[in-house]
Amino acid sequence: MFGLDHKRKGLDLRQFGKADTKRATLIEWDTDRQKWYVLWMDENEEVDFHLGVSELPKGRTPEEFNATLHEDPAAGPLFFDDYEDAIAFEVAVIQKLQQEGNLTENG
Repeated sequence: MFGLDHKRKGLDLRQFGKADTKRATLIEWDTDRQKWYVLWMDENEEVDFHLGVSELPKGRTPEEFNATLHEDPAAGPLFFDDYEDAIAFEVAVIQKLQQEGNLTENG
């Protein structure tokens, strides 16, 4: 079973047996900008790329997440003043990928 588990709002996978959880993303602090951003991790749990405008769920805007754009919106990450806004964006992206069938146990 694959599921989104974050804080106390997620599904407690332990009820189905031994849970094996892996982080798909990291929320990091940019010291220069003094803002939060979200990183996607690859299968080996090494940082792969920053999540940005291209990963927004359809019909959603950076403003909905109180995010500011990188200098190159097509390539750069979204930056968040508040950690909670970064979490909201992180969850929305993962849910979008799950709904589209683009997020599986192996990728």
